[in-house]
Amino acid sequence: MLHNSLVALATAFSDDPRIRDFKSRQYFAKAAKDMMEEECQKPNLSAIHALSILASFHSTQGDQSLGYMYFGMSARMSQALGLNIDCSAWVQAGLISEHDRLDRNWAHWTTFGQDVCWSLYVGRDFCVPLPSDHKRIPVPFVDSEFDQMPWHYPSSNNAPQPNYLSKTFAASCKLLMIARRIMDVVNSLNSGNIRQVVNDELISDIDLQLNTWKSSLSPDVDITLKSRPTATPHRLMLHAAYWWLFVLLHRPFYHRKLRHSSDREIDHVKVCFICFHPLLPVFYCKFLPV
Repeated sequence: MLHNSLVALATAFSDDPRIRDFKSRQYFAKAAKDMMEEECQKPNLSAIHALSILASFHSTQGDQSLGYMYFGMSARMSQALGLNIDCSAWVQAGLISEHDRLDRNWAHWTTFGQDVCWSLYVGRDFCVPLPSDHKRIPVPFVDSEFDQMPWHYPSSNNAPQPNYLSKTFAASCKLLMIARRIMDVVNSLNSGNIRQVVNDELISDIDLQLNTWKSSLSPDVDITLKSRPTATPHRLMLHAAYWWLFVLLHRPFYHRKLRHSSDREIDHVKVCFICFHPLLPVFYCKFLPV
């Protein structure tokens, strides 16, 4: 199921029009779905990833409801496998290997990140709970050896460079933990059809967390004007998500009139325009939008 799901989604990026043809890709999606019940009866991590990728396949075609449904199945499957449980004790007891533990943690954070993105996308509550003190799942470790594997796109004029995939993924997890708080702001806007006044201090606090996250990025993950032309796709998408979160946070207050009664008042219009500026170049990249 995972193989067919990957092919169904990834072939959208092919330069060959016959391969990226939607009807061709549908065959692989259907093949994945035909295997779903069999694989979900005795699920493993690959089934969780396959369902999540099928969700993305439908999302890229504008089928929001179908995509949301398949991701919901993926999230439930992750809970069925107990991915939100710290299984370090299982390793010590010899029940699973250290490699299995790392795979489970990686799958948990992948599902967690997808859940935040889907919830912000469709405007619905989260499926995957936020890690708590008694259920602390470590953010995926940075695999320095893996990150040094070269990333190269033959059609570009850029020289091969380290991929920094695991380092970028770890930064993504930290960013999306901050992003969950944005839903709290949006949900507080309406309660019983009565518009609530949202505390600007809460918005400022989220702004501060986002800016702190950005300033703490290593040069391998950060993007500057100099490094942008050679930035890898996953780094570009990470930074696009960063600016997108500012827009999500401030857009509901776009039409709020400034009171000019406090120096601490937020100019939401200005923030939105500032954040749109770095977002636009990303949308001129080859594969955006999918």
